[in-house]
Parts: sequence; structure tokens; C-alpha cells
Amino acid sequence: MKRMYKIRIVFLLACLVAVSSCVKTYFPIEEAEETEPPYSGPPRIKELVVSHVDENTTNLRLEVEGDDVELGSFVLRMYDFTSAEHIDDFFMHTNNYWYLNGSTLPSKSYNLTDNGIRDLDTTVNVFSYSFDISDWPDTSVYHFSAGWHTRPQTISYKSMSRQFTLVGGKLDTAKSANIDAAEHRIVYSNDTVYAAFPNLFKMNSGLLGLSFSTKAVRDHIDNTGGSMTLVSSDGGYGWSTPTSPMYDISWLTQASDSLLLASAEGYIYVDESLRDSLIAEQRVVRDVRPGTIAYLGGARVSRRSATATAWQQHDPIPIPTELSGLMNHTSAASYITTVAGTKLRAVYGRRKVNLNNEGKSEIYFLRSDDDGQTWDCFPMLTAGISGLEITGVDETALVQAGNGNIIAIMRSRPTGNLWSSTSTDDGLTWSTPNKTDIRGFPADAIKLNDGRLLCVYGYREYPMGIRAAVSDDNGTTWNVDNEMIIRKDGQAAPADLGYPMVTELPNGKIFCVYYHTTDYVTTHIASTHFNIPD
Repeated sequence: MKRMYKIRIVFLLACLVAVSSCVKTYFPIEEAEETEPPYSGPPRIKELVVSHVDENTTNLRLEVEGDDVELGSFVLRMYDFTSAEHIDDFFMHTNNYWYLNGSTLPSKSYNLTDNGIRDLDTTVNVFSYSFDISDWPDTSVYHFSAGWHTRPQTISYKSMSRQFTLVGGKLDTAKSANIDAAEHRIVYSNDTVYAAFPNLFKMNSGLLGLSFSTKAVRDHIDNTGGSMTLVSSDGGYGWSTPTSPMYDISWLTQASDSLLLASAEGYIYVDESLRDSLIAEQRVVRDVRPGTIAYLGGARVSRRSATATAWQQHDPIPIPTELSGLMNHTSAASYITTVAGTKLRAVYGRRKVNLNNEGKSEIYFLRSDDDGQTWDCFPMLTAGISGLEITGVDETALVQAGNGNIIAIMRSRPTGNLWSSTSTDDGLTWSTPNKTDIRGFPADAIKLNDGRLLCVYGYREYPMGIRAAVSDDNGTTWNVDNEMIIRKDGQAAPADLGYPMVTELPNGKIFCVYYHTTDYVTTHIASTHFNIPD
């Protein structure tokens, strides 16, 4: 019997060894992680890191990758600052910017050589510099641009950069300034979509509507992609897909179920074989993509019932023969129904004599004083723009002030400050445009419940973002000394962000929506709720 037990024990042990061996055989083998091949292509910024090392030091580390990086150089530029006395290594160039000096010679240079006198990191294609902030006041503000460019080569100039701000020597991470109770949200974001050009409008029953483009390419002309429409029942905090037809209440006519919207036809997309004939007609023609071009059309009024999901009728509005075509700004910003019932839309275009001069665009109005039955199209200024420091104007916001005047707030060419013009006769005639103190573009404007005007606008200088200003005198002047900085964390190259839209909610809070880029990659639709400071 004992012998049998021994035999069984030996057999069991043999089985365990065999099973153990089998189990080991089938243990999963960890696969080596796949590594991306080294980037090969035009130079690009891989990483910018700004870190606060200690109370005396803040460090910058910039890495660039790509082909022929070594043929160019790094560059560190100071945009704006409270004083220059604490930046000993910087010098003022003839272009009035301050640069980190990369030369040991009496003649200074903004070219920072890899592993040169300023570079603290010996890694190839990496530049590192430490700021001595030991005596920087807590209130000091410095705006910087760190990047790479093709200099000292004499080839065609190319550059790339990233911006950052140091406040008291530390990296500024605040998103806004000079506004109260700011709440920032992302409305829509998709890494593969260029989401831009929001149109915010009021609907019946206190609802808000929002539409925006969802393009497949980062381009203002190419229409590849689609659009999205959302509805909010809680003042812009939450958004959902609409389940019934949507419309802007400004489209309503005196007939209870009738809607209309006057607009420019904008770009019309056709086969490129029509290029020569369109040029012969003195049309504005743009390349879109291989095989497709676009030209600017005229104007029209679109009509539908409130229960329809799409426009049911498009009637042409005759335009002056001098025009080469017309373009729209966002409808909710540029289309109003005045207190007197006049319907007014601001559009823009070029006269045929200025066909090849993009800077000579002008404002034209589509106007109806009979509830949209008939329409006129005419220029803001009969003789066009002349004798001003700008050559043209285009994207325009309209707002009617408390005194009845209509204010047109215009993007200028060349861009810089917003310009304004006033009509005292319900949009029939307009004053010569004047330069406002507002720097930014383009704009939207509303009349607040307290009678003041609020203007919001994109700001494409550093720090990029969205800003706002209030007028206490019906749009004659704007309080830019107390400019509100809704967003100041824009990071985009090129400086592509903005087109804000704004409304005042029943509780007095301001709701602003815009398109934004904060990582140089994904352009998305974002919003901010805030209070105007007392």
C-alpha cells in the first residue's frame, strides 16, 4: 500500500512539473514598444518648456526637430514689458523689438547659435536659457516669443515661434483678466476638424442657437467639410443637437410664420475651367483646391416659414454694376432690424476698378424699409474710402444705440484698430469712418440692458485671445483703459482665432462664444460666461 502511495505521489509531482512547464510555455511575451521613426521634414518646434527653477531662476528650454535645423538659429524676442532694466542680456534692435544677444562682438546679433554663448544645453537642436529673476518686482510683466528661423542663411526667410509671459519672473498661466466670475468651457473640439466662425443667435422661448463650420482643412476659402448647429436651453452652459427647426428671431417678419435673411452670396464654387470667363467679367476669383475655384457672387434674400428646416426661396437683390462681388460677415453680428422696423445687413466687396487690390474692400448695405419686400444695395460712402490712413474696411458689426443711432464697427485694411461709422437716419447715410481706440478684429456688438454698448473682438497680437470694451456714450468712444481680457491664452500659428459673438443673459451675465486655439494644433469652439466689472 505504501508503495502505491509513493507511486501516486511521484506521478502527481511529475504532472505538476509538466503542467508548470506548459504554463511557462504559454506566458505572454511582452512585445517591444514601437518607436516612431525620427521626424524628417521642414524644421518644426517639438517642445517649449518654461519652468520656475527657484526664487532666483526661471529656465526656458526649446527643442526644434527636422532637416537642416543646424543651418538656422534660435531667437528669443521680447514683445512688451514693464521695464527693460532687469534683462541685461537683451538689446533693442532697429525694428524696436528687444532680442537676446547671441554675439560676443560689439555688433549685437539676434541669432542664437546652437551650443553658442547663450545656450546652456549641449544637446543638438536644443536651446536653453535661464532668466535671473532675483530682482524682478512681483508686478513686472514680460511677453516673449521663442523660436527658430533660417538666419543667418540668405535663403527665403522662414520662422516659427511660441509665446509666453513672465509675471514677476514666473510663467503666467491665467486665461483671462479684468473680468469677474469668468467660466470658460469648450463647446466643441475634434483633433481632425477645423472648427471656426461661430454664429450665436437668440431663438424663441429664451433658447440660444449656435452654428459653426467643421472644416476638414485649415482654410477660410476651401469649403471641404461641413457645419454643426446646436441649441442651449440654459444660457450656453450645455448644448445639444436640435430636434426642431431653428431660426434667429431677427429673421422674423410682420407675418407671424415668415422668416427672411438678406445676405451676400459669398463664394460660389465652380470648375476651374471657368476661370478665364470669370476674370473677363471682373470677378474676384480664388483658388480652392485642384480642379476647383471660387468667385464672389452678388446678393440675395432668402425666405422660408418658421416650421421649415431650410430656406425655401432665394430672390436676387440687384447690386451696383461697379461691384466685383460681395462677401458676408457673421449674420447675427451684421444683420439687424432697427427700432423703426428697417432691416439692414452690412456686407463688403471691391469695386471692379480695385479688382486686384484686396486692401480696397468697402462696406455695402442691403436695406429694406418695407418688411423685406424690396431691397436696395448701396455703398457706405458713395465715392469710396479715400484720405484716411487705411485703404479699406470689411467685416462689420451693426448695433443700434439707445439714442437711435446705428453704429457700424469695421475691421480695417491693413488690420489694426477697429473703425466705426454712424448713421442717424436708420441706415440711409453714414459718417466718414473714424479710428477707434480698440485694437483687434473682427467685432460683434450689443446694447446692454443698462443702455451701454458692449463690443467683443479677437486679439491676434500677443497675448492672443478675446477682448471686450464698453461704451457709455452710444458708441462715440470706447473705454479701452478698462479693456476686458476674456481670453489671453491663445497659442496659434498663424494667429488664427477669434470671431467672437456675444449676448446678455436674463440674469445680466455676459455669454461670449468664439473659436480658439491653445496648443498650436486644434482649433475649437469655446465660450466664456462672465460679469462686467463695476
